[in-house]
Amino acid sequence: MSPTIKQHKVGIAALVLLLILGCIYVSLRDTAQNNAVFCTMDAKQCPDGSYVGRVGPSCEFSPCPTPPQVTQKKIEAVHLSDVVPVATSSLQIFTPVQLPKASATVRYSELGFLAATTTIKQYQTVDFINTSNHSFWPASNDHPGHTLYPEFDARTPITTGNKFTFTFNVPGVWNYHNHLKPSQHGVIIVTPVPTATSTGGTL
Repeated sequence: MSPTIKQHKVGIAALVLLLILGCIYVSLRDTAQNNAVFCTMDAKQCPDGSYVGRVGPSCEFSPCPTPPQVTQKKIEAVHLSDVVPVATSSLQIFTPVQLPKASATVRYSELGFLAATTTIKQYQTVDFINTSNHSFWPASNDHPGHTLYPEFDARTPITTGNKFTFTFNVPGVWNYHNHLKPSQHGVIIVTPVPTATSTGGTL
């Protein structure tokens, strides 16, 4: 076979192959186009204001974005019966000034009360101490009823080495005596303490 004939056969074979490949390409392209899905370009507005479009293969709208979870706090009801009314008024309050209860001491001996006069402040106490060899009974005047300051009364004899303690809440000049021997006497002077005044306030 001559070279020219052989070249012609090769060229024809190549041309036939190109035609076959072209046919296959066209067939695949047509199939792809026939199977393609084209959705409309409309959009849907979501509750948060954003928009979503349609997607294949069924051309349904895409899901809207999920809103963030908001935790709601529980608010408890308040009953009117639970509310305490507050009233405001102007007050005038007198409060005694509390002093330390520092005691004064009155000693009783064979000669009687060693302190003829003792001065203290209101709300302070006095210790009546028996340093004698016999009992005594301190009490306010008058003898024998002790009516001047009825609360200021030992009401029983105080034996040797013991004491009677009394707090003087009432200011004044209080004469007293030994109930067992009325000729023995003394004086307690109680001076009043100032009062602190506060005006205005809230109930």
